[in-house]
Amino acid sequence: MAKKTRTITAANGAQWSVEVPIEAVGASNAMLLFHHPSGRTARLDRYAWVNVDTADARNVTTRLDPKRVLESLNDERLAQLFRRSMTVDRSASDPSLADHTAAAVEQGEGGTRRGHPH
Repeated sequence: MAKKTRTITAANGAQWSVEVPIEAVGASNAMLLFHHPSGRTARLDRYAWVNVDTADARNVTTRLDPKRVLESLNDERLAQLFRRSMTVDRSASDPSLADHTAAAVEQGEGGTRRGHPH
C-alpha cells in the first residue's frame, strides 16, 4: 500500500510533503512528518502531534488509520500544525549542538548518541 501524502506551502513558498507514518499512530493521536523540500537529509524534516477526537479514537485497542488522519485535516489545521512543528534533529534549530553533531557524523555515529558514553 502506497503512503498517503499531502503538500503544504510554507510562508516562504517552499513546498513540504506531509505524511502520517504508520509507526507513529496511536489510539487517539498521530505524528505528522513534514519532509523538507530539499529531500537531501532528514535532519531538516519537522514533526507535530495531532490528537484525534472521533469514535475510533475512543477505542484504545485499535490504531488510527494514517490515511484517514491525514485526510481529516483541512488546509488551515495542517498549516497550524506546521507552524507549531519541531525539527526532527535538535541541532538544526540549536546551533550549540551543531558542532557535536558534525563531529559525531565524522566518527560514524550519525549524531544519534549525543551525550551518551560509548
